[in-house]
Amino acid sequence: MDNSILERRLKFYYITVVLSVFSACVSFAYNAWRLEISEDNSTTRTAAFQVLLKLSELEQGMYSLHYDRQDSWTPRHGWVAVSLVRDLSMLIDDDVRREAEALHQVWSDQWEQLDQDEAALKAVVNKIDKLRQAISFRLASLE
Repeated sequence: MDNSILERRLKFYYITVVLSVFSACVSFAYNAWRLEISEDNSTTRTAAFQVLLKLSELEQGMYSLHYDRQDSWTPRHGWVAVSLVRDLSMLIDDDVRREAEALHQVWSDQWEQLDQDEAALKAVVNKIDKLRQAISFRLASLE
């Protein structure tokens, strides 16, 4: 065999090997990045759905307390729900966290009047609605 043919084959072989290694590294990096994004999205979705469930429970309990005068639901249940919502909200995003903090603050100010004062009930429900809106916006923006 001619040396020039052998050299060309070796060059082609080296270029193929280098391109194959480069392609494998780029593919691995993309796959790792995509898995991380998927995991973040999954965490956000799970936390968001749990928050939405807790908000529904909170709202149902407040309506039962205010309109039905049921003693089975107490503001202590609300404190647990509002605190859990605030804790989970940091897993979703900063806007949701701020809205959860605002809900916690309104709850702190209004919980004693929930059974009698319509304005207190509406203030808390308004914050719940704003938090739901922030969660919906975040879920719609997931990749």
